[in-house]
Amino acid sequence: MTPTDSQTLARVRDAALSAAPISLGVRRTASPHEFYRYPARFSPDLAASAIEAFTEPGDLVADYFVGGGTTLVEARRAGRLSVGSDINSLSTFVSAVKSRLYSADDLNAVAQWTSRALDPAAADHAEVAATVLDHYFRNVGGDIEPQRRLLLQAVAALDAVDSAKARDLARCVLLSPDPPIGRVGLLKSGPSGVSGGLAAREFCG
Repeated sequence: MTPTDSQTLARVRDAALSAAPISLGVRRTASPHEFYRYPARFSPDLAASAIEAFTEPGDLVADYFVGGGTTLVEARRAGRLSVGSDINSLSTFVSAVKSRLYSADDLNAVAQWTSRALDPAAADHAEVAATVLDHYFRNVGGDIEPQRRLLLQAVAALDAVDSAKARDLARCVLLSPDPPIGRVGLLKSGPSGVSGGLAAREFCG
């Protein structure tokens, strides 16, 4: 590794001290960071600047408290290998989904899943899902009943997704605080490709 210059270290310092919102700008649409916002996460800019400062392309980056996978995603974006672990099974699930590569078939399967989930004909399947999942919604009703119905339809529609990778990605979509399932265009592969459900050729490889 070459000696780290003062400008690179200054970028690490600035990222660490930044008070800017974590979820801002192109990172909302050029990476899968928004698929489940892990509590107390640090900014992607901090992870990216540290990776740039202290590693070279092809190096291995390790995060043993991986949380929401921010370090793993930024390592992949920077052309590094990465490994992460966490005692929390939700962390390892989300991190694996965010940092893996997806084929065009996987991404098309997720796009088709969103269409099925939004189809009014899926309401009958949602009733079946409700018998299994209603305990999760015991405090949900009133003004957000439509959102409850949509989530149940989405869960029921997962059964038709054959690819395990695509199914995991769809589940991660549902964990998002602002699930893009109602905005199907975000999940359709465009000219720049799709990663983690969002456009990012650089992440897909």
